[in-house]
Amino acid sequence: MILNKLPHMTQMLNNPHILANVRELNRIEFVGETLRAALNELATVAAEWLKSVVPSDWLDRYSRSFSEYRLPQKEAERFELGEQVGRDGIYLLTQIYAPSSPPELRQLTQVEVLRRIWVLQYYQDEDDQTRWRKSGNVPPGEQILTSPYDTDARLSKKRGSEWVGYKVHLTEICDDDAPHLITHVETTLATVPDSELMEPIHAELERKNCLPDQHFVDGGYGSAPTFASSQSEYEIDLIGPARPDISWQATTDGAFSLYDFQIDFENHTVTCPQGHTSHQWYERPGKRDKPAIQVKFPLTFCQSCPVRERCTTSKTGRQVAFVPEHEFLALRSAREREQTDEFKESYKKRAGVEGTISQAVGVLGMRRTRYKGIDKVHFQNLITAAAINLMRAVDWLSGKKLATTRISAFARLAAA
Repeated sequence: MILNKLPHMTQMLNNPHILANVRELNRIEFVGETLRAALNELATVAAEWLKSVVPSDWLDRYSRSFSEYRLPQKEAERFELGEQVGRDGIYLLTQIYAPSSPPELRQLTQVEVLRRIWVLQYYQDEDDQTRWRKSGNVPPGEQILTSPYDTDARLSKKRGSEWVGYKVHLTEICDDDAPHLITHVETTLATVPDSELMEPIHAELERKNCLPDQHFVDGGYGSAPTFASSQSEYEIDLIGPARPDISWQATTDGAFSLYDFQIDFENHTVTCPQGHTSHQWYERPGKRDKPAIQVKFPLTFCQSCPVRERCTTSKTGRQVAFVPEHEFLALRSAREREQTDEFKESYKKRAGVEGTISQAVGVLGMRRTRYKGIDKVHFQNLITAAAINLMRAVDWLSGKKLATTRISAFARLAAA
């Protein structure tokens, strides 16, 4: 079936964070509660087996919640306690996976959680001793679990906010002559980058015959691949701040940024502002294994360059890295448009997104989930979005006008 876009539809996207229905734990409490949860489950289904394998001192150590203990104040003592819990967990897993143990124990939920968390939190050194992972020896943040009771909850940070939980991405209509209904809800782990959600969101909007002509987003979604794919695959004008070039050349007056170089994608050459052309063109995976191109200028060019200090501080010559052509052109176009008055005026339409967040969080309690696990959290978000749509449809049919952005009396005075 061929899907046609609804005429002249404009939509915007926002992503309030959702707090998980678990208590935040420090690292010792986290591993201690993980082991305690596994012991409680084993005590329920295999009490006699558990009594035969656990040491007697475990009854005092793990019979109560770790939040009820007065943890050591000295860092060395806290570290030793953490590694003691790690050794206990390794001992328990060894007993569970022993050939003589009942095989069904390995299928228990909290036993699997214990195994996963111990891989992320501990390692065995050269002497086969259980050690706590330190900086430089930890898995990526998106793999780190934060609670044994909700293994989908993640710790994330954004614009100074830090939370344990999830993110929900709400797409809504923002045309002035239509009710601002939510057209799509996407729930993700808190650590999933916003830019990775544009393609699946657009695919779902296409499936539901709700693709917009324009899609207003914040800076988290504005990557080169999203600008390129939105236009080429879905014919959507993605409007939002592009990710800035944070290189020192781009942020220093008079320095030569990437856009001062002439890139010939067809012949795989790059010409610097002084007219030197490089022929070393490497295509290799970049961040998150995305396609990237790297070009390096010979040191012989850069050593004698009269404006070298405006171009590079490298002792081996200037290197430039960029994305494939269609993404490069889309990102450059987005960055150029962002500086225009037309963009600033049109982007004001997205100001209404704060009203959606306020309604979802303040009125309907979306900020804190009532459930554990991403599937149930997503279901709650769907129900909340349906309630918002019902409220907005009733307001629209009853003739209630959309509220304008509130401006304080002092702000009006300053504007005047």
